[in-house]
Amino acid sequence: VCVGQVCARKGHDILLAGLRAMPAGTQPVHVDFLGDCSSRWARRLRAQLNGTELAQRVRFLGKVSDVYERVYAADLLLLGSRAEASPLVVLEAMALGTCVVAADVDGVSEQIVDEETGLLFHRESTQELAGCLSRLSRDASLRERLARWSALLSEVLQLPP
Repeated sequence: VCVGQVCARKGHDILLAGLRAMPAGTQPVHVDFLGDCSSRWARRLRAQLNGTELAQRVRFLGKVSDVYERVYAADLLLLGSRAEASPLVVLEAMALGTCVVAADVDGVSEQIVDEETGLLFHRESTQELAGCLSRLSRDASLRERLARWSALLSEVLQLPP
């Protein structure tokens, strides 16, 4: 799941490119985009997906009232942002025990310890993102370990649920 307004800064195009770059034979990853999808940018991304194989695995759900439930139920939270100060959604996912994969930008690396409480990829590196997604798609124990550490960390820090 990816939470946030669909816009250039949030890097949804990077996430889509990472999905396209996953090696053949890898378990297909499905992504729900949650957040305002009404921008011209969002409409253009949706149009680019029309008729492609990826269109079957990506849903633009828009604003939903059950964001926390969807993040909790997801195998992982994706954050492809080109810039972020200290995104609350990362802390919320951690508190919910959801594995996080995020671009290593600004304050994100202060929230996530790579390989311990989530996976980080270099900003706009679709190959690194594809590698993270590929690893997590075939290794449920890694997803569980990262999610467990995230939840434990949020408990120790007493992050709000």
